[in-house]
Amino acid sequence: WLILTIFIVSMPGTGASVVRCLQRLLSIAVGCVISIGIVIAFPQQPWVQVPAIAVVIGLGIYLSRTSASPSIPLLGALTMILSIPGVVDSASPESITKALWRLVEIGAGNIIGTLCQAFLWPERPEKQLVESLASSLRRSKQRMHQALLPASEVVTDSGRLAENEEQIMNSLALWTNWLDNAVLSDRGVREHHDGLMSLIGATNQAAVASEQIARIAARMATREVSLEIPAAVAEQIEALEARCSRYADAIDAGQWPAELDALSALANELSEASIGTSASSPEASSLEAPANARAAIVSSAVSIAQALDSMYDDVDFLRPVSRRKGLRTRSPEFVRERSTFSTAAFTKINRVDLASSAKGALAGILAYIYLAAIDWPGGITAVVTAVLICLDNYGAMILKSVLRVAGAFLGGLGSLLIILYVIPQITTLTPFLVVTSLMFGVGAWVQTGSARIS
Repeated sequence: WLILTIFIVSMPGTGASVVRCLQRLLSIAVGCVISIGIVIAFPQQPWVQVPAIAVVIGLGIYLSRTSASPSIPLLGALTMILSIPGVVDSASPESITKALWRLVEIGAGNIIGTLCQAFLWPERPEKQLVESLASSLRRSKQRMHQALLPASEVVTDSGRLAENEEQIMNSLALWTNWLDNAVLSDRGVREHHDGLMSLIGATNQAAVASEQIARIAARMATREVSLEIPAAVAEQIEALEARCSRYADAIDAGQWPAELDALSALANELSEASIGTSASSPEASSLEAPANARAAIVSSAVSIAQALDSMYDDVDFLRPVSRRKGLRTRSPEFVRERSTFSTAAFTKINRVDLASSAKGALAGILAYIYLAAIDWPGGITAVVTAVLICLDNYGAMILKSVLRVAGAFLGGLGSLLIILYVIPQITTLTPFLVVTSLMFGVGAWVQTGSARIS
């Protein structure tokens, strides 16, 4: 349970801060106290205990969807789920002790996982965010350039194009997580939170539009058709590429030079240069004709130009104090969540959140009833798994289910092989730690990896 908790608090968005750690500890303690209280108040009364477990599972999943930190209610609910089966006899001190040890184990995992993230190899989420935004602008430049290349040099590999799309989709979630963690770890970030949020949106807009350009160029290249971009439009696209590079360098350096403020807006110039570049067919959805493809590329380029032009307001926090214009900084109305749970979670209940909570509660309680029926208390892990996979970031898809089954099979097979062939050769603690750390490391790497395998 300690190791399982470390995996939970190591997931993106949980918040690697002392404040979050203390909030999770409080939630764990509350979950344990409630579970022991239920068993003591209703001994040997499963018609009370089982519905109580279902309610706790549903409430935990609901709060994990609506709270500022999903891991806080999740750990509280898991503590209660794990504690109640441990307190099978309220008159037995051993049962209470077992439940309290579950509290200690989960709490220790929370502390160890948080401390390792926050102090052992401390991450600087704001630095990670700006570096990733700069890298995204450079990749947008490369994708834009596909429209200017001969058909023989355009990237047409479908796997590479799909990988680019996946990277763009994953990046947006990663950026917002980093921003949220940066606000938690550094109150100074709140002063330019609005600017960073808008910068994320503009960078993502440029990435999506550039990927559209790369897709169109690849489609025409596979048909061995040249796009023949007009010289005036090609010149503006090259200007966009140069602007992406300069903005990326400035964001990477953490300084916005005065000469960048003197640059002219690109969207109007590109629109003027593209006059006369229109689709040859009223069917806007068809990109087979070169004229339609050119028109779609110009439209995407204009979107990129608009995104880059809007960054003038977003990067005010990178300017020296003497040159700041007071744009997109923290507004008087901006109030960061000071509490973990907002009243809106209870006053503006969302039907989708309720439905997800009900499904999660049903899955968890079915697993619990089945395990109780076959008298297999060690199988309580099944209830924990049922709750975990009901969370948003795990994905309720057949593909994800197949991946989870495959992951459980491979993890179990790997453990079995180690038990049969490695453990008998181990006589000291050090090699045992090496072997288990290797297994945990692989699991952690897969969890934080590509969306296709995590």
